[in-house]
Amino acid sequence: MARSVDDVNSRYVQGGTTSVSGRKLGWWDKRSFESDQSDIEITIDNEFHKRPDKLAFRAYGKQSYMWFILQYNNILEPNEEFIEGAKIRLPLPNRVFLDIMTEQPGGQESNV
Repeated sequence: MARSVDDVNSRYVQGGTTSVSGRKLGWWDKRSFESDQSDIEITIDNEFHKRPDKLAFRAYGKQSYMWFILQYNNILEPNEEFIEGAKIRLPLPNRVFLDIMTEQPGGQESNV
C-alpha cells in the first residue's frame, strides 16, 4: 500500500518534517514558503469554492498540490477559508517546480 510519506510531492515530505512510527505519522513541522513579487493574486470564484484540488490541477497540473496552495496561503480550514471571494496568492508554475518543490525535503521550520 502506498503511503503519503513515500510520495516525494506529498505535504508530509515537501511541506515539513514528519516522523513515522509503525503505521502512524508523528508530529509534523510546517514548512514556511516565501512569497515573491511574481506571485499572482487571485480571487476564488464559484468554480473553486471549497475546491483547492481543482485550483491545484488548473494551476499546476496536479490535484495533489492542493496542500501547497493551502499551506502557501496559510489556510487551515478550506471549507471556511477557501471560499468564493477570498483572495489568495499563487506562485508561478516555474517557480513552484524549479525552486520550491526541488528543495530538500524537510524545509524550514515555521515561526508561526
